[in-house]
Amino acid sequence: MSAQTLTLADTGLEVIDIRTDSAYAARRVHVRDAGVQMEGMRRIAHAFVEEPATILQELVKAAVELCDADSAGISIEKDDRTDESFYHWVATAGQYSGFMDAVLPRYPSACGVCLERGRPQLFRVGRRFLTSWGLRRRW
Repeated sequence: MSAQTLTLADTGLEVIDIRTDSAYAARRVHVRDAGVQMEGMRRIAHAFVEEPATILQELVKAAVELCDADSAGISIEKDDRTDESFYHWVATAGQYSGFMDAVLPRYPSACGVCLERGRPQLFRVGRRFLTSWGLRRRW
C-alpha cells in the first residue's frame, strides 16, 4: 500500500495533503502574538547558548505555542535502523508528548510519508496506529 492510499481505517494514520485540502485552506488562522513569539525566541536562544542539549525540545515546544498546534515533534533516522525500527522521536510536545523516545517503523509513519511526498502533510493519528507499533502512553 502506498502512502497515497493510507486511511485511518487501514492503519490509524490519516494523511492529508494540505496543498489540496479545502478544509485546511478554509481554516481560521490564529492571530499572531508578538509577545509569545519573542518569549519563544528567547527560550530557544537561551537553550542554544546555555543548555544545547535541550534545543530540540525547545523548538517543538515553541512550534506548539507559536502555531497553536496540537503537537509537534522531531524524528531522526536511527543509526542502526531496520524497517521495523527506523525513526526515533527525539523531541515531542503537545498532545503526543508522552511518546518521547518512541521508535517507529519506516512505513507507515508520518516521517516516511512526508519524505516520500516531499512536503509537509496534515496527519490525524488514531489510537490504532500508535498502539500497533507498541507505543503506549496514558490516554
